[in-house]
Amino acid sequence: MAQNRTITGTVTGENSERLDRASVTVVSNDSGDILAYTISDDQGYFELVLPVLNGESQIFLEVNYLGFKTQQIELIDAKDVYRFVLEPDATALDEIVIKNRPVVKRSGDTLKYRVSSFQKAEDRSIGDVLKRMPGVQVGDDGAIYFNGEKVSNLYIQGDDLMDGRYGLATKAIRKEDIQGVDVIKNHQPIKVLQDKVLTEKVAMNLVLKDENSMALSAKADIAGGLPGLYDLSITPILLNKRIKMLNTLAVNNAAVDYRADFKQLGDADLRSDISQDPASFSLSLGTVGAPDLPLSTYYFNKSKVVNLNNLYTTDSGLQLKLNVQAFTDTNVLSYNSRVANFTATDTLSYSEDQRITQRPFLFNSTLNILKNKETSFFQNKLSFNVDQKNSDAGIVSNRQNFAQELHQKSWMFSNDFNWIPQLKNEGVFEVRWLSQYSTNDKKLSIGNGYNSEIPGFMGMNDEVNQSFRLPTFNSNAYVSYIKGSKVVKQQYQLGYLIESQRLESGLTFRNNDQVEEFQMDCGNNLQWLRQQAYFKPSYQFATTNFEASLNVPVIFQTLSYQDKAYELDKKKTDFFINPELSIKYKIAAEEELTARYAYGKTFGNITQVFRGAVLRNYRFLESNEADLQETRRQSYGLNYKFEKSVALLFLNAGLSYEKSQTNSILSYTIEDDIQTIVSLPLSNETKTYSANLSFSKYVFALRNVLSFKSGYNYSIFNRLINDELVPFTNNSFVFSTQFNKKFFKKLTFTYRPRLIFSTTKVNEGSSDNLNYQTFRVDQEGGLNIQPFQGFQLGIDLKHSYMDQGEQEALQYLFCDLNLKYALAKKDVDISLALNNIFNTKDYQLYAVNENQLLSSSYTLRGAMALLRVEWFF
Repeated sequence: MAQNRTITGTVTGENSERLDRASVTVVSNDSGDILAYTISDDQGYFELVLPVLNGESQIFLEVNYLGFKTQQIELIDAKDVYRFVLEPDATALDEIVIKNRPVVKRSGDTLKYRVSSFQKAEDRSIGDVLKRMPGVQVGDDGAIYFNGEKVSNLYIQGDDLMDGRYGLATKAIRKEDIQGVDVIKNHQPIKVLQDKVLTEKVAMNLVLKDENSMALSAKADIAGGLPGLYDLSITPILLNKRIKMLNTLAVNNAAVDYRADFKQLGDADLRSDISQDPASFSLSLGTVGAPDLPLSTYYFNKSKVVNLNNLYTTDSGLQLKLNVQAFTDTNVLSYNSRVANFTATDTLSYSEDQRITQRPFLFNSTLNILKNKETSFFQNKLSFNVDQKNSDAGIVSNRQNFAQELHQKSWMFSNDFNWIPQLKNEGVFEVRWLSQYSTNDKKLSIGNGYNSEIPGFMGMNDEVNQSFRLPTFNSNAYVSYIKGSKVVKQQYQLGYLIESQRLESGLTFRNNDQVEEFQMDCGNNLQWLRQQAYFKPSYQFATTNFEASLNVPVIFQTLSYQDKAYELDKKKTDFFINPELSIKYKIAAEEELTARYAYGKTFGNITQVFRGAVLRNYRFLESNEADLQETRRQSYGLNYKFEKSVALLFLNAGLSYEKSQTNSILSYTIEDDIQTIVSLPLSNETKTYSANLSFSKYVFALRNVLSFKSGYNYSIFNRLINDELVPFTNNSFVFSTQFNKKFFKKLTFTYRPRLIFSTTKVNEGSSDNLNYQTFRVDQEGGLNIQPFQGFQLGIDLKHSYMDQGEQEALQYLFCDLNLKYALAKKDVDISLALNNIFNTKDYQLYAVNENQLLSSSYTLRGAMALLRVEWFF
């Protein structure tokens, strides 16, 4: 076929009626690829330009229109004008019609993708296909984004099977089981609130090929390799409109991290999350975190997991759902680091060599009873979670050799009741009550050999012990009335919140079997009570091209905390309003501009007002001298979205500014062997300016998606270091893109670079030690080759380059090789993975913050070989 060939034509019905917005697609019969795509105008006319073709033997022009049979005509060289007369289709679509649906279709606020149009032969799961869809981005943690906005949840045939923890679903569900992917904008999941409460949420729904199937399928995965590796799992799956089941049982020591499947990627509740996160306070064995590499490169593990997700829908529409996850592991992290702490007049350095063994245990369980009807909504959600981790380590710090142990255990019980009936006057009444109880216990023990710089116990001690306990009770109950018309929607919420906590801690020293308490203070026995009575009116206005939302929560709060040992008895009463305003203007059907403003007054928590010192790790001693932290925050935002679904083009751009003022600041006192952190009553201000731009386009000539994301951030803030207030500014820029291209029908090339540049400097001429800049480039390249049917050869390269000014530039190259063969008609895949072929066993990392430079070296797993058999049955 000739280059730059233009194809035109018309689409009509049998009665000569012009059919507007009919989908017109050019399809290769050889590969099934979409070569070009458009829709007809209001006169039924279409025009499209064919890209350069690579010798496809058969090309078809295909037209789809709802309520009519799909029509397909083979393109011939001698003809450039085509006329389609579609026949009505009153019957259900058969399999051929389903296969030939358009690549993408917009229906109101829903964008429908056809999975078969974007999948490649090397894709196995639906998650692999999602990464290829224009406008869809998948983060490193598995979270899904659409046109720059995080997807609120992932549904399977309209049901939230995974309770927001959908990481396992995208990896386990085969692409062959999914017909389409629906992206739903302005999604309101509660039926009785539809047309009464507007939302800006974006949700994603996986549409099953056969929602009536009762066939139970499963995937068994058996792998073994060197050095001494194993990876075993079985995942039974049943998905239909009544029963949904996705369960897995797995064990491995091959650096597969099951905890990623537990992460809350989507909303945990259909209505809104009103849970109160318990105040967190960490104790640790060291001062260095994990490397910025894929976990599989340094994760020396022995892991086991059970992940159960089961949902049943009765004839009456009542849903019963049980989600249970249990995880246990033993893993090791080895590193050595050199840390330089900069002050305005000096540089203080220390070393840390450590091998940490961690034994975590996680358990999450949720029983959810739900009925979601057009006239009422009912839900009761009962949860019980446990998070336990026992760790020990041998450490050498500044030539001191000592052992450490850290025991941590927290658990939480909660119940969330929600009932929303529709009233006779078309209004809606809501009752909701959430109650939670949790505990957070920790104990850090530092053994003999630790040369303490802690006041009163300086020098060697047989053992130093820091205990910490924080039980918490939360309750949040409200009633609300909702009334909506086509233009104005109103909601009035009246509620009461209570938070009761006790923080207990003690620092002790053991010498010659005698235990002494820290003499500089009395530890902590702090009681805390926060109560809020709130009234939250909300108003929404909507016309054809204009939407506005105004929230004006009015809050009356009493807060008290006491610790008799310090004669601390504070009580504070506040009345405040935290307004939020959002205005959206629809420039066109797929183009909008949104402006936002918010003002908020927030308060600190119990971990910011305790008086007794707490040893957070062997180098950090923390206490507080300030009253409760108060923060006033103002934010402004402007966002522009442009979508052109017919061209598969998506663009998102945004600007934001935030200013926050607090009544306290953290003071850092840095000495040779100890760093003291104290909260002091000193006003502090932070300003942040941000900009972002993302773009995604399916290029028909390349038959693939081109996309990029970029972000810029400029911030101004202060740090109090060794009694000197140091003002900082920080600039950071991030850019990433992705390119895919298929060559000669057998070879697919993928390239994903990411660039990061940042600078931090002192504003008013303090020491140059506090000024630094960082430049980093990460590149990932992949080549997938299919020399013959059923066989795939994949080569993946990862390269990192880091330059931090005066430090020596670092760069690393990792290479993986994958071979896979699919046995014809056996549903069995046999693969061989060779990871880290260059056998890189050491990784150097430079990390910087406002006044600190860390140079760390980590032990990596080295080369690994894994032979895997995957059986689908």
